[in-house]
This record gives sequence, structure tokens and C-alpha cells, in this order.
Amino acid sequence: NALLQGHSAVSTDVCERLAQCLNVGFLPRIPERGTVGASGDLTPLAHLAGALMGEGRARLGDGPEQAASRILAELGWAPLEPDGKNALGLVNGTSAMTGIGALTAIRAQRALEWTATLGVSYAEVLKGKLEAFDSSLAQVRGHGGQARIHHWLLELARGSQRLEAAVDLPPVLDHQSIGVNRDQPLPQDPYSIRCLPQILGAVDEVVRDHARVVENELNAVTDNPIFFPDEGKVVHGGNFYGQPIAFASDSLAQALIKMAVLSERRIARITDPGLNGDLPAFLQGRETGLHSGFMGAQVTASATVAEMRQMATPASIQSVPTNANNQDVVPMGTIGARRTDHLADLL
Repeated sequence: NALLQGHSAVSTDVCERLAQCLNVGFLPRIPERGTVGASGDLTPLAHLAGALMGEGRARLGDGPEQAASRILAELGWAPLEPDGKNALGLVNGTSAMTGIGALTAIRAQRALEWTATLGVSYAEVLKGKLEAFDSSLAQVRGHGGQARIHHWLLELARGSQRLEAAVDLPPVLDHQSIGVNRDQPLPQDPYSIRCLPQILGAVDEVVRDHARVVENELNAVTDNPIFFPDEGKVVHGGNFYGQPIAFASDSLAQALIKMAVLSERRIARITDPGLNGDLPAFLQGRETGLHSGFMGAQVTASATVAEMRQMATPASIQSVPTNANNQDVVPMGTIGARRTDHLADLL
């Protein structure tokens, strides 16, 4: 798609071959490591171009991995022989990190939907109070993401038989009165229920911003040099530099980890007999101690959150000079995109 913008000076033959590869499911084997995302994804894309030339390995659809030259022969395709800008255009760009980011964007949106849906179910289990979802709170906060989540949660909660209205508090005692109303219920829920619109509202904005950056990059010219035939000029610059994807990936990583933290806290509360109302310990319903119930699920969640937190360090600041210090600052965008995609797995 980047090459089709018309500023890369790549021939139509190359673009048509790439389209043919997509149509038949020709998939080159590409190593996930080995790019700093600075002069684009040179190493991964070199393996892609090499497969088109009959070098390296590939597979066709769900078929077995084999020599790329063999698959080209089966398809009746002559190996590509790129030269000049055709060769450079195939390897110089942010396509690897952007492709990973595009897949992660869809998964992050799906995770947000699950987190909101399960959040309402969790609130129902604990007989949470519906007022925390009141959209009036969003009106005075001013964040679009929070407003969207309030609307979403209210739709999910529509018709619930377990969510409660606001607690009807007794009149305030005058200042001379003493005593404590020990029978009064807690007027507010734990933050995992009460702050759900605020947490997921912020997550929603991060997910949307990441998707916006990725979509823009999918439709961008990210190689070098760039040709402007209508103006009769060629510009040498740095559009291959993957900083936008690097920053967006790092930001999304924090949002995915936050959803995992929220999930773990939910599991902890509903399995804890001191916090889960009248539910049995670990939701096992039998002899505590002899039967562990969902204790293993809670321990697994704790371990997973710990593992995810270890991956919270931003990739976008881990610049290590390469290329004899020509690439003296690099964005590490592909490393960040891969890490964030793995966080989506763990979430």
C-alpha cells in the first residue's frame, strides 16, 4: 500500500507481484528480530524481497514451509530481479512494525470490549451500584473516551436484576449528635467497579489513538528517497523512521497492562471470602482447603500480571547507534510493536 501511493518510483511489475502474493497466500519466512526500525524494517523486508527472488523459505497458505524457489516454480512465476529503486523500495519502510501494529489494534479493541462486558458481569456478581455508570459524570469530566464508556456500560447493564441504584443515605446527624450507624451499607463500591468508566475511558482513548497512528502509517509513504514527479524533484529524508509506531506501541502497552491489572483484581475479589459477599471461598462451594476452586486461576492471574509488568519499559527510548553511527538515533518501533502484541496474548 505504501508503494502504491506513487512516490516510491517502484515499477508496476513489483506492485502486481506483491498483489499476486497476497491473492495466493505466498508467505515468506521473516525473522521477528533484527531490526531497529530506523531505516525502516530493513532486515525483515529483505527476507520478504529475498523470497520474491527465490531465496530463503516461504509457505503457500497453510501449506508446509519450503524453499521459496520451489513455491515460485509451482506457481509458474519467474523469480523477481529487482534493481534500482525497485530493490530499495521493497526493503526501505516501516511495513513490518505497521503490519504488527494493525493486527494488535484490532486485538486491543476486542480486549477493551471484553473488559467492559466482563466489568458489568463482575459488578452484577457483587451487586454493584449503577450510579457509577451515570453519564453525568462524563459530562463534567470532558473526556470523550469516558463518555463513550459510560454509554456502553449503561447499555450493557440495561435490564439488570442485580445492579442496585444509589444507596439511600439517612439524613446527616446534627453536629451535637454522637453515635455510629453500624447497619448502614457502604455507600460506594470498590474502585474496580466504581472507577470502571474512568479506567476504560482512558484505555479507549489510547486504543483509538494507536489505531489512528497505525492507519495513518498504513497509508503513508515511508521509504527513501521520495519522488515528486509533478514538481520534478526527489527528496532525501527520513520517512522510514518508525517513531510514530514506536510511541503508539509503548502507549498501548500500558493500556493493555492496566486492563490485566483490573482483571486480576476482579478475580482476587470474587474469590476472597472476606470481600465477595456471600460467595464461597475461591468459588469452590465445597470443603475449603480440600478443594481449591478458582484459587489456581487467581494465582495464574497474579503471575501473568507480574510478567506483563516486566515488559512495561518503553521500547521507543532504547536507542542504540548502528550503521557506523550513521543511524545514531533509532526508534526500536518493531521491538515495541512485537512486545505490545505479546502483551495482547497475555491479556
